[in-house]
Amino acid sequence: MKIPKIIAHRGYWNTGDCVENTIKALKQAQQINIYGSEFDVRMSKDGVPLIYHDEFLEGNEISKSEFRILFSAFKTAGHGFLPTLENYLTYGMKVPSHRLVMEIKDIYSIEEEFSLFQSVIYLIEKLRILDRLEYISFSLNICRLIKEWSESATVSYLGGDLSPKEVSEFGLDGLNYEFKIWKQNPDWISESTNLGLRTGCWTVNDVKEFFELAEMGIDFVTTDKPDLLLDFSAQIE
Repeated sequence: MKIPKIIAHRGYWNTGDCVENTIKALKQAQQINIYGSEFDVRMSKDGVPLIYHDEFLEGNEISKSEFRILFSAFKTAGHGFLPTLENYLTYGMKVPSHRLVMEIKDIYSIEEEFSLFQSVIYLIEKLRILDRLEYISFSLNICRLIKEWSESATVSYLGGDLSPKEVSEFGLDGLNYEFKIWKQNPDWISESTNLGLRTGCWTVNDVKEFFELAEMGIDFVTTDKPDLLLDFSAQIE
């Protein structure tokens, strides 16, 4: 049985004293023996790429709000400091063995997605961190933009609506789907392997699902409970 590599979903934040998608969550993930951390990227109205999952932050629509407003709202809510993408990548560089799995969020239009993409690659090139990153997105458009920018970039599609053959034909590197998609399509993991594609599953917080995915041969799991799955994986090795 192949033990899947573990990725912390929005960092290792599920500790009772932390907030997801923060520098603290990243630091905590870097301190345990897992593959890497997943994090979400959006962009403020004034063009600042930042780390946050939802479209709205404390009632403010991120794409229509200036960063200073979002930063203040995040801090006022007691969450500490809202990280910019540059903040996050700078800290991420401190532990070379810990992979950074960037989810670039799908947004309203191709034009807005392209603006976000441009801002992201500007920072990656500025920081010279290309070899430390992997990319995921629900947007096929964003996935394809990344591969056009860098053929060597590792890009996986999240949408769940494309077969391994279709993902391969689009020139991408993997499929990262939720558990029910893999259950509904039990041959997709072996098909992906035969096509040279990586396979991942989100968000796996149950040891039974983890074990089943290990038996199926999945490559990666993304989880809110990396400590739980890390302990369990040690037991079944």
